Amino acid sequence: MKAKLSAEQKDAENVLHLNDYRDIESQPLAAALQAKQDRIQSIHDHINHHLNDPDAPVVAAAMVYLDAHGRIGVAAAGIDPELAPRIAQELRDVARIVDLHQFVRRKKPNTQGSASLLLLSAIGFIAATYVNEIAWLDSVLNCAAQITALVLARRARN
Repeated sequence: MKAKLSAEQKDAENVLHLNDYRDIESQPLAAALQAKQDRIQSIHDHINHHLNDPDAPVVAAAMVYLDAHGRIGVAAAGIDPELAPRIAQELRDVARIVDLHQFVRRKKPNTQGSASLLLLSAIGFIAATYVNEIAWLDSVLNCAAQITALVLARRARN
């Protein structure tokens, strides 16, 4: 027979007990090791799929590999002189792809601050032309205002 629970006991059942999660420290390590093993197995399967393809058997190979200890190695086998230029071209393509992976694509920086500064500068130059009474300084300020406006327009297009 079920015992009747008081209101406090019912509320206590819905409370998160942190003691249930105190011995979790060993689990992330095991999960990380399993994820690492899964990744290694996935890479091996991918390479083996290409090497053991019955429809297009591999007759020559050139590769760069990274082992689990962080060492980078190079391997090449079966490359005939007449195939060397094509394999070299493909390796250059692979190098280009690797180069693209090393750079983090950053979003365009927020240029609102510099645009506001340019806008204020252009307005300041124009205001100074009306206040100024010296002819040559008036023309210099006018040119500076025009150049600032051009720079501001160019940034607005990008």
